[in-house]
Amino acid sequence: MRLRLDEIRADNVELLDTSTQAAPATLSVAPIFLNGAIGTRLPSPDRWAKAIANDDECKLMLDMVRNPANCVKENIDKVHFIYRNSLRNGLIIEENGCLFLKEVFL
Repeated sequence: MRLRLDEIRADNVELLDTSTQAAPATLSVAPIFLNGAIGTRLPSPDRWAKAIANDDECKLMLDMVRNPANCVKENIDKVHFIYRNSLRNGLIIEENGCLFLKEVFL
């Protein structure tokens, strides 16, 4: 039984070794908190982009990031309040169909 459980863990847990190369942007934060151990496999960038395109709020944010003229009050009010200030200040960027929030360190 122990061997089967080890097999299941090996199939579902990914250890990310970033010592030899830079981690992809979507993975760059997870290893910091998890010391390189991720309990589930993260989606590919294509799947992230499809998920963002299929979500109404994310799609609206993507439209506003791509075309800042769409950052009007009526559109910003449709977005969750935690992202509104970042949208207004241009801290959310788009890369290959994915949204990224820039962190500002003071």
